[in-house]
Amino acid sequence: MTEDYEEWPEDALYAPWSAPEPEAFTEDETTELLQILFENPEKFCKIVLPHLFPKKMPWVHKGLLALSTGRVDWLLESCELWELNKIVRHFTWKLEPDNETSPEHPLFKIHLDENGVPYRIDMDRAKFTEIIMPRGFSKTTLIGLAVMLYKILFNENKFIVYCSETSRAAELQLGNVKYELGTNPVIKQLFGDVRPDRNSDLKWTADLIQTTTGVHATARGRGGQVRGLNILGQRPDCILFDDVEDKESVKTAEQREKARDWLYSDVMPALP
Repeated sequence: MTEDYEEWPEDALYAPWSAPEPEAFTEDETTELLQILFENPEKFCKIVLPHLFPKKMPWVHKGLLALSTGRVDWLLESCELWELNKIVRHFTWKLEPDNETSPEHPLFKIHLDENGVPYRIDMDRAKFTEIIMPRGFSKTTLIGLAVMLYKILFNENKFIVYCSETSRAAELQLGNVKYELGTNPVIKQLFGDVRPDRNSDLKWTADLIQTTTGVHATARGRGGQVRGLNILGQRPDCILFDDVEDKESVKTAEQREKARDWLYSDVMPALP
């Protein structure tokens, strides 16, 4: 997969679609643009976070965006056929992941017309999804920042829990989300200021943010309390993990079992 990922030439800048400058947005333009960004998570990344996604998005990131947002139709517009074929070939699941002879099943299915042109793409998606990729493939930027912002700004989830190996690491990533919500000019222009007022009862702290649109997001380290979380009658409806284990936590069977017990007895039961 690494060789496929690095096929892009260094000067392959993304240029097929652009939005007007934020200052130029009219009310009608804002409504139209919001619909475009909601339907196409790649354009959300490119327009809302251009400083983080300055180049053409690789096929592997497009597949990750589709899986993590649950939106798939935009791939037909954003991908060439060879990209779609790579996504189908590399995004697979096994009934027995540890069994090398267990057959792989594609998560995506492309439908072609009589001329070989894709006209529909289907995606299998489960309640629990684990994505295994090497370090340095921008998983945290894509999932821990772009997808979190997408879910928060479009109210896709009401209570998001972000988990990492330590509470400090999780809070740092939540801090990146807070920074974009508070300073990003495109976000403010399109979505308004979602931060609570200083005198509000809503929280805007290192480990918990509550937007004026009714979304809660909290940070937890491995082993932290997740089950039982309840804010204003809302329980977690989305839990994101990012590098929850480190070298130290997987050294012994006892440590691995401790993490496993936390996942199965505290985290997974927290979801509806």
